[in-house]
Amino acid sequence: MTVKRLVGERSATLAFILIALSYFVFLLYPETVSEGVRSGLYLSYKSVLPAILPFMVVSDLLLCLDLRVLDESIGRVVSSIFSVSPIGSRAILLGVLSGFPIGARIISSLLRDRRISPEEAERLLYLSSIASPAFIITGVGYGILGSVACGIKLYLIVLATHLAVGFILFPRKRREKPLV
Repeated sequence: MTVKRLVGERSATLAFILIALSYFVFLLYPETVSEGVRSGLYLSYKSVLPAILPFMVVSDLLLCLDLRVLDESIGRVVSSIFSVSPIGSRAILLGVLSGFPIGARIISSLLRDRRISPEEAERLLYLSSIASPAFIITGVGYGILGSVACGIKLYLIVLATHLAVGFILFPRKRREKPLV
C-alpha cells in the first residue's frame, strides 16, 4: 500500500468520523441548529443577497458586451502587470469589482469559449477570487458592523493584500533581449 493511498484512506475516514459526529450533534441540539440556520438565512436575505445581486447582473451584462475599449485600455495595463491576456484582464477587473462567484463564472465562460487557455484560467482564478466591495462594504461594513467607513477600510485592506499576493505569485514577465 502506497503512502499516498494510506493518507487518502485516513483522510476519508477522518472526514467520515467528523461528519457522523456533526450529524449526532445536530440531533442532540436541534434548537441551536435551527436557530443557527434561521439567523444565517436571515442574514443572507437581509444583508448579503441585496449587496451581491446587482453586481451579479451588471457583471453578466459587461461580459456579454464587446468591450474592446476596456480590453485595449485597462486590459493592457492589467495584462502587462500580471502576464495575462487583455480578455483575461477583464475577468480580473470584474472579479475584483464583483467578487468570488463572478470572477470564477467569467473565467469558466472564457475557457469554455476557448478565449483563454487552461493555464491562464488557473492564474486568473487566483487573481479574480476576492470578496466584492459590495459584500465587504455593504454586507460586512454596514450590515454587520454598522459602518460604511469601516467597510471601505476593510475592502481597501483586502484589495491591497490581494494585489500584493498577485504580484508575488505572478510577477511581470520580462522581455528577453535579443542576443545579437
